[in-house]
Amino acid sequence: MKADYLIIIQTPPSLNIEPIEMALAMAAFEQDVALVFVGSGIYHLLNSQTEKMTGAKSPSKLMAALPMYDCEKIYYCDSDIEGNIKISSPIAEMISNTQLQSLVASAKHTVSF
Repeated sequence: MKADYLIIIQTPPSLNIEPIEMALAMAAFEQDVALVFVGSGIYHLLNSQTEKMTGAKSPSKLMAALPMYDCEKIYYCDSDIEGNIKISSPIAEMISNTQLQSLVASAKHTVSF
């Protein structure tokens, strides 16, 4: 569970899907990328996400494309989310806070949204 580039997504899905597009672009150039969804960012993993504007890209379709670009290090840490949100993502693995800290410490570059 180590990556050269770590993208941490803490913000909920919005018109700005830049973090996902950044991961896709980096993976397309064969960079070792990992994505971690924390806090409100885990809502990106819900399959019900649709485009936020007419003609815009659908976040759930972009998420589904990640494995096709060999971006398979996708994690989420839901320890700080309140309520009964159940993440059932075929592409993301749940990690603990300790594993998250280890991932951050081992990454060469970290970007947070």
